[in-house]
Amino acid sequence: MQSYNGIFEASFTRVIGPGPGVSAEGEQFFADFYLRFTARSDDAKLIFSKTDMSHQSRMLLKSVYHLVSMYATNTVSDHIIKIAEKHSGLELDIPAVLYDDWMEALIETVAARDPRFNQDVALAWRFAFAPGLAVMRHYASMHRKKTAQD
Repeated sequence: MQSYNGIFEASFTRVIGPGPGVSAEGEQFFADFYLRFTARSDDAKLIFSKTDMSHQSRMLLKSVYHLVSMYATNTVSDHIIKIAEKHSGLELDIPAVLYDDWMEALIETVAARDPRFNQDVALAWRFAFAPGLAVMRHYASMHRKKTAQD
């Protein structure tokens, strides 16, 4: 059986394109992802309601490469820490539950765009993004804003 790293890399290339750039298919992948993500959650819909989605997709692409690098090297880059801090209660205060919605929207988008999608592909994508999502959740809990219930 092929390694999950290999399964992920092959699927990533099919849906995003090879190399550090992004293909037209990759651009459509991110547009589709954001449609699915905002459809899953009223919080996400509100957060992105006034966002330039073309710019947001380019930012996500850059972050995706950092997340994949983190998975491959087991090293957290300064970029990932900055993103985690920005999304925490220090700035944007993104609810931690949205990270689950983000992952599910990502898997749904891969399923729709990868002609070879199967459960091994889904698991490979989950493995690839789990470390980065763990960092995001960690910073969210570390810098959580206090609510009236606290």
